[in-house]
Amino acid sequence: METPDSLTKEKDHKDLSKELKEVIFSEKTADAVYNICTDNGIKTDRISKIAQVIEDVLTGLLPPDKFQETIEKTGIEAETAEKIALKIKQTVFSPVEKSLASLYKTETPSSPPIKDTYRESIE
Repeated sequence: METPDSLTKEKDHKDLSKELKEVIFSEKTADAVYNICTDNGIKTDRISKIAQVIEDVLTGLLPPDKFQETIEKTGIEAETAEKIALKIKQTVFSPVEKSLASLYKTETPSSPPIKDTYRESIE
């Protein structure tokens, strides 16, 4: 039986690019995240929280610029969070940078051109 959370996740993933879906479900990504976290002394229970934050970035729920701040909120020291964030950005987010940029692209309504009413006289 599907839970509301799994339905939400499925819906969130449905509109993603193929490239982002591949990164989210990739064993290579999971291994990279695990290795980066363990290299920085993070315990297994916190690794899953960091993985969830990474998924939130990749699905459009959390802007990439809030990534480090959010993993700090999981109880990780700022210096360690900075190291982890840098490595995750290099290994996970950088290869899909264009897809992430289009995912987070915000369009602003265009305003009509402003008419220039100032005119200098020509002598």
